Amino acid sequence: MELAAYQRKDVANQWYNEWEDSKGSDAESSVWGDFVEAFLNQFFPQELRESKVEELMNLKQGKMSVKDYTLKFNQLSCYASKLVGNMRARMRKFASDLSDDLIKEQKKRVTEAWEKDRKAMRAKPVD
Repeated sequence: MELAAYQRKDVANQWYNEWEDSKGSDAESSVWGDFVEAFLNQFFPQELRESKVEELMNLKQGKMSVKDYTLKFNQLSCYASKLVGNMRARMRKFASDLSDDLIKEQKKRVTEAWEKDRKAMRAKPVD
């Protein structure tokens, strides 16, 4: 297993060096997004990336734990930079597919806490 990982690391290093060299000495330094795009084009077929994007689009928490949902969401998100390219879009997508039961439970907790605080404020004597 370690040998296979080492061999893949060597292939990736070789590709990276060739990619950097192919840009020429006059090129600007690489931006992370450029690197990610070039890397994905080299090592992950377009069909696989499209299927992962579709999987993210269809991902719902359902019966998964929040931990498992988060892990799956993060794994798939790396294939869908256009869908979750900034933090706001990422948060919106993540929250929109949380379990309805979880959302209802959290709303109930917030409401109960708010009511408790409101009652405590009413019970305090005014100086």
